[in-house]
Amino acid sequence: EAENVLAIGWELKGLLEKAGAQVIMVRQANVSPADGTSFAGQDNGQLAARTALANRSGAHIFVSLHNDWTDDSSVSGSASYYYKSQDWALADAVQRGLVSQLKSGDRGVKHGNFYVLRNTSMPAVLVEVGFLSNPQEADLLSQRWYRLEAARGIFYGIVEYFQLMS
Repeated sequence: EAENVLAIGWELKGLLEKAGAQVIMVRQANVSPADGTSFAGQDNGQLAARTALANRSGAHIFVSLHNDWTDDSSVSGSASYYYKSQDWALADAVQRGLVSQLKSGDRGVKHGNFYVLRNTSMPAVLVEVGFLSNPQEADLLSQRWYRLEAARGIFYGIVEYFQLMS
């Protein structure tokens, strides 16, 4: 998962910067963002470090990328999660963009009680791009072209969100 989502994150960063956005990556390599901080060793240290960086940065949005897993290997598709009502529009736009670009199964926009969603001060979305437990999706998620398509879908959703908010 770490390799897949980091690759998607770098692609997304490039797309957003080309569009004029300033992007802050809370993780730039497969290393915990808590390492070397006061959050190291804490139960939620990695998550606390991510949200603290986002909150200090004055970011307009927070996007958390993930790959899902379930015991049923036939389950596939993408889902986007929100926690606060201010998050829903972002999650909805990102979900539409991602599903449209990937032609993946639409698992919907869901309320999720995730640390990074609860503890960020700006609109936030947690994106489950696909299922590593599904062999076909796991294969796609390992391929550069598919990661780029995922980044494009998320990018289109972010652009739509900011258009709706302006």
